[in-house]
Amino acid sequence: EIYFCFFYLRNMEDFAVANSAYSKMFQNNLKAPTRACIEISTMSSSASLEVRGTSSPFSTLHVQSISEWAPPCIGPYSQASWFDGVLHLCGVIPLWPATSGMVPSTGIRAQTTACMINIKKTIEALPTTFEKLASIHAYVVQSDFVEPMESVIRQYVADETPIFVFPVTALPKG
Repeated sequence: EIYFCFFYLRNMEDFAVANSAYSKMFQNNLKAPTRACIEISTMSSSASLEVRGTSSPFSTLHVQSISEWAPPCIGPYSQASWFDGVLHLCGVIPLWPATSGMVPSTGIRAQTTACMINIKKTIEALPTTFEKLASIHAYVVQSDFVEPMESVIRQYVADETPIFVFPVTALPKG
């Protein structure tokens, strides 16, 4: 079964159409794979989907509605999937859980903090901890955001946890 998808778009303006097509592939939202979506403007195709699967049984966490503890999914995917002791989290954007609204654009540090709080709340609902994270992969739309984002993330994870921050041209919801 598919437990994680990387969804790549050449142009994030195509997200709604691509997400609609993606939705048809995963009708059962409660078992939908965890997902990350980024824009790669240099792609030759308009969209690409990289999938990871397993024959092991796995579990998912899927928040469907507004909550006080985690933002709902904005598409047909799960916040987390885990099996064989390995946790895979979805791509996280700076949403306020109680409203599903974006964190005001007060800077990359505030937005990263909002993302990390959402990740922390998600991890607290699962059979794992921040200390067990193998690595963090993050995406930013400006290369000068890399260092401040890494700095905020480092406040939440163990010193030995590798952090990879990749500049991309666009992310869902800006």
